[in-house]
Amino acid sequence: MKSKIIASLSIILVVLALAAPALAGGWAVITLERLPSGVVVGVPLTVRFAVRQHGKTLLPDLTPTISAHNAQNGDSFSIDARPVSGSLGRYEAVLTFPSTGTWEWTVQAFTMDQRMPDLVVSANSPVSQALPKEGSRLPIMIGIVGLVIALAALGVSLRTKRRWVLSLFVLGLMVGVAGFAFTASKAEKSNEPVIASQIASDVETGQTLFIAKGCLTCHVNNRVESKYYDFRSDIGPNLTSYKGSPEFLRIWLKNPASVRPNTGMPNLELDAAEIDALITFLSAKAD
Repeated sequence: MKSKIIASLSIILVVLALAAPALAGGWAVITLERLPSGVVVGVPLTVRFAVRQHGKTLLPDLTPTISAHNAQNGDSFSIDARPVSGSLGRYEAVLTFPSTGTWEWTVQAFTMDQRMPDLVVSANSPVSQALPKEGSRLPIMIGIVGLVIALAALGVSLRTKRRWVLSLFVLGLMVGVAGFAFTASKAEKSNEPVIASQIASDVETGQTLFIAKGCLTCHVNNRVESKYYDFRSDIGPNLTSYKGSPEFLRIWLKNPASVRPNTGMPNLELDAAEIDALITFLSAKAD
């Protein structure tokens, strides 16, 4: 009888030991290391992420799974991530997307199934799509021809003082200046939309980072689509209408413990550009 009781207790202890992670809190924050960009169909993409229990403690020895689904044609796949050698609680996987379109993807690790920002997979590298058109070279070519004509006329004028040579020099000079001026004007105008949309771009990047870094696991922000709140928590303050100082937020995001040593906010190891984008997003006025 005594041996049966001991055996039963042993079984209970084993079960409790196996269930310890869930009993210890049962949630974690999954943080994508870098936002993927320029994703091309058929080209392998390496993604890395960290898993932190309760948002703080890096969790080793997990077997995370990444699942992806093409919302446009129904293609899907799943792949297991592997631990990054020498990096506690960090994992990586190589994704190869079989078709173009908008892909929804999630990372399942510990007890979490966290959705990541949608990926747009293109057929070709964005770099090739950004090459200038042949027509954009015409003004500068006209400018060069005009200057060549002006220089040739100038050379002839040194040997003869005929009026038509002087006229040719003036005409070539005018054509050359006009060609280069037009080229410079086009270049200046092409930069204007980039400058004008920079703030909007930073807000969008910051919103994407808010999802990818796992901020929405602990914080609510109503500007983030509801589809990303599969696990919604009010552990941290609601950041929909954040009105704090950008200077404070920069220090806070760089190293929260330097401001409040006992804070539950983890150091997500954000770089300067990521911090700036998050500040722009959090400081922007809600719609």
